[in-house]
Amino acid sequence: MKHTLKIPIRILILTAFSFVLSAVHSVPAITVLADAADTDAQESFSSFWKNASDHNEPVSDEPDDDSAADDSEDNDFDNDGSDDNNSENDDADSDFSDEDDPDADWGSFDQDDSDWNDSEDEDTDSDTPNHGTSENDPPSSGDDTPVSTEPSDPDEKNDPQKPDAVPTSVAASVRPLKSSQTALIRWKPVAGAYAYKVQRSKNKDGKYTNIASLGENGSTYTDNSVKRGSSYFYRIAAKLKSGGACYSKVLSFTRPLSAVNDVRLVRYSTSSVKVFWEKSREKQAEYYKVYYAKGSSDQYKLAGTTKNTWYRVKSLKNNQDYNFRVRACAASKTSPLDSDLSKTVSIRTKPYQRTTIFAGDSLTVGFRTYNVLNEIAIGGNKRVVAAVGLNTTTFRTRRVFDGKSGLESIVSSKPYRVYLMLGDNDIHYRRKEDVLAAYEAIVKGIRTGSPETDIVVLAATPVTSAQVAKRKGFAQIPAYNQGLKALAERTGAKYYDCTAFLKDSNGCLKSAYDAGDGIHWKAAAYHEYAGFLEAYDKSLDENS
Repeated sequence: MKHTLKIPIRILILTAFSFVLSAVHSVPAITVLADAADTDAQESFSSFWKNASDHNEPVSDEPDDDSAADDSEDNDFDNDGSDDNNSENDDADSDFSDEDDPDADWGSFDQDDSDWNDSEDEDTDSDTPNHGTSENDPPSSGDDTPVSTEPSDPDEKNDPQKPDAVPTSVAASVRPLKSSQTALIRWKPVAGAYAYKVQRSKNKDGKYTNIASLGENGSTYTDNSVKRGSSYFYRIAAKLKSGGACYSKVLSFTRPLSAVNDVRLVRYSTSSVKVFWEKSREKQAEYYKVYYAKGSSDQYKLAGTTKNTWYRVKSLKNNQDYNFRVRACAASKTSPLDSDLSKTVSIRTKPYQRTTIFAGDSLTVGFRTYNVLNEIAIGGNKRVVAAVGLNTTTFRTRRVFDGKSGLESIVSSKPYRVYLMLGDNDIHYRRKEDVLAAYEAIVKGIRTGSPETDIVVLAATPVTSAQVAKRKGFAQIPAYNQGLKALAERTGAKYYDCTAFLKDSNGCLKSAYDAGDGIHWKAAAYHEYAGFLEAYDKSLDENS
């Protein structure tokens, strides 16, 4: 009975040993069994060995980009473009959460690699950069480091080596160079990536176009085509050797507006100063903010915001030093597009009463004749510099104002503002081009001799239809006024035309206002004219 028991045990042992030998020499048999038991597990297992044999690369145990090991490599490479260390963003996952789906946000690369075909990189945006620079940094030393084949835990001797996780994002940042004139985009090399694309859009959720292609060692790109007063959005796409691609988060970059130039100050009163500046050439500059500070203080206060190229700062103290600066802005509220502050201009307040001069020929003499200056309630001193018979030439040559010409009298007075009305005495017999040239000499003479004086060129007034028929040159008045408007624009003066109330249906002087010679006005016309001038003058000095 004992003998009969030994036989089955021996048979069982031999059978088991035979099965083990069969398993050792028959890997496909294991694969089949795995497939029968768990198809997904078999596919993952087969894919692993296939990838390992295809790429013939050792599997790295080096930490992924989102591990703490990267902290020592580039702590200052945060996603907001700052070079400052940020202890809260040491891990790449702080910028690239698993909740972000790159394919859902930006789409994925097609199997035919169409996104990597340079022939399809053409940007329909006219702002596509034509020039940029890149720097190929050497790859991280951990990328190609072989892994020991001996596991540290003997119990794991028969476990296959696991591959690295497939990268899902690119850690990138952007910051300005050369006073925000260019954008520097940087990114961390992605393990397993063999090419990178730098993509740009004018809208965060808009269409992105390729602006640069770099090889596997690429890690920086400089965009030299960013424009003043514009915002841009960038992302980095990494093409992986294992197939597919991963993207960075969207990076924003703004190039501010240019600083305001040619800021100057003009006294308005003892406690008020007007700040002027040159209009920005950038269309995005729709607003301007004016700041002031007392004496040597660097604590600037906002005086006000305006769309004009001037602003009157009020409520200043007498005999006090003040500094002023101006900023160009894209909106009334603070914006990343806002320019740097302008250079500082300074003034010391003192007792001051502004003077306004009304200059011209016999038509302007009527301001004094009919005593209408007092009706123009604009404050300060008001004077008339005019004489009968003066024209655009003799106003500069005839010394009928205490031994001075009209031009010399204005310049010596250094008025706050001057109103000029000339031309009726020579337009009827001279070409309008010659009259305009002589007029421009007067404006430039005032600008040179008294640069702070505000110059207003008044439109030539109409004459009666009888005068037009008698002296054909008067027919040039409408075209002459257009020339005066253009002259004012190119010389930095202002042009004002309020003559509509004087005209009849034919554009000639109404008989109700004709003093009798078809050229000069009755008193009623002057009183009405004074009302228009007062309203206009106030509009030039009230902040809006």
